[in-house]
Amino acid sequence: MKSLLLILVLPLIFAACATKKEIVEETKTLKVYNYKKKVLISGFPSKAGLEGLLKHQKVAAIVDIRSQEELKSSPYNPRDIAKKYDVNFYNVPYIRNRNISQKSVEKISGIVNLHKDSKVLVYCASGNRASSWLAVYLHQYEEASPEEAIEVAREAGLTSSKLEKMTKIHFTTRGKYNK
Repeated sequence: MKSLLLILVLPLIFAACATKKEIVEETKTLKVYNYKKKVLISGFPSKAGLEGLLKHQKVAAIVDIRSQEELKSSPYNPRDIAKKYDVNFYNVPYIRNRNISQKSVEKISGIVNLHKDSKVLVYCASGNRASSWLAVYLHQYEEASPEEAIEVAREAGLTSSKLEKMTKIHFTTRGKYNK
């Protein structure tokens, strides 16, 4: 009986270890929140972190949601790295006029939905805006309650109380005052 139990349980233990190893390797050089194995949320990656992710994961698109000014002042050009790995690159600033832009939410969400059969990396400087976008996406496109969406966003890296408040306001206004 013990032998039979070992035969049944050992593959499960090995499978659990393999899964854990994949997660560790994926995040070794870049901290990433992986939503449904499709949407990767992070802060601005180091050059090595981005190259490592693109080398080991099948990422179809990168969406940089920082402002144009932030993109220009980056220590390296992420667009060049994307091109090197034949990955689509988009820059869609999430915050406009100090508020979440509904037009940007729709554009980012459209890019993610366009690549729905592949992984998409969405990042900002710290991961807060990317996590906020994920909350808005979940609420608007996957019908998550505001509470559920914020909880997932916190898990993904939303730590800014100011941005969390903006996100909650956006749930009710959908950027009515900031297209």
